[in-house]
Amino acid sequence: MKPAQGGHLTRLGGDEWDACLSSSGCPFRFSHRAGAGRAFEAADPSYRFEPCRVDYADGASVLFPLVRSLRRLPSLTISSGMPLGLEGTPIVLEGKLGPEHLHGLFDALGGRGRLDLHGGAGSSPPSTGEVTSSVTHTLDLRVGFEALWNDFFSAKNRNSCRKAERSGVEVRQDSEPLAADRYYALYAVAARSWGYDEPPYSPGLLRGLLASGAAEVWFAYHDDSAISGALLLLGSNDVLYWSGAMNREFQGLAPSNAVIRAAIQSACERGFEYFDFGASGTLTGVEKFKSSFGAKPREYRSVELSSRSYRVLEGWRARIQHVRRGS
Repeated sequence: MKPAQGGHLTRLGGDEWDACLSSSGCPFRFSHRAGAGRAFEAADPSYRFEPCRVDYADGASVLFPLVRSLRRLPSLTISSGMPLGLEGTPIVLEGKLGPEHLHGLFDALGGRGRLDLHGGAGSSPPSTGEVTSSVTHTLDLRVGFEALWNDFFSAKNRNSCRKAERSGVEVRQDSEPLAADRYYALYAVAARSWGYDEPPYSPGLLRGLLASGAAEVWFAYHDDSAISGALLLLGSNDVLYWSGAMNREFQGLAPSNAVIRAAIQSACERGFEYFDFGASGTLTGVEKFKSSFGAKPREYRSVELSSRSYRVLEGWRARIQHVRRGS
């Protein structure tokens, strides 16, 4: 693929980035916000939030939300839009985005290391390089909560929500700084039941996300104890259910159903257009749970471009790790 010519890259500060994002007229996800990049920086010293605008000779002008993961060897540096699989689909300001523009970005970044651009429910980058296909589940909120409850929620789900209410489960939304630590405590217990020694997300990352001002935690309480929770990330017209956790001792009270029901109702009342449940991978039980709210599958893709030196070095590193594991 021949790169688009004249890829002039301008790095933008966080406030300047958010201003460009807001004035673009395009819908954007939480992961496009500067607050997302700052949260990654705060959680991991190897991360650098480096959003940029690239102007091409053919008149195209594109915003790329990038977080760079620095390595000791520059040839192994990874630029991601965005880390942890969050959507980083480019925002087109002028012209039309094609595969050649992604190669032009890679060249403008120095042409070494790796560039990952993750799609999502909002959109996907053009297909080029190594392509990975995935599926998320989304719920169209524009019909209103009453229609969702009556026509989209399964009968079993509605009964579970009623059961939670009869059992004294109360749901409350919390965006205070301490909510991140309260959620992490619940999340850490749940992660151990999933087989993790350490939770995939650090408390620092959760605090950073909540500090962005566009994230919120919803808790289900029983006898004043948090027994289930969900971390939601807010885009310009969507809500992403990014993380959920539950104390399994209270699974019979259906607290997770109650949390998501309340979050969906609130999203409808605030005028959001869709609720993104996120990808389920191979977890068919999780997929069925999402479907019980009326969520429908939506395919998206992610692309990866890498230099030859990156592929060689990664190949050697994989071989060394394999040998060490076998010794």
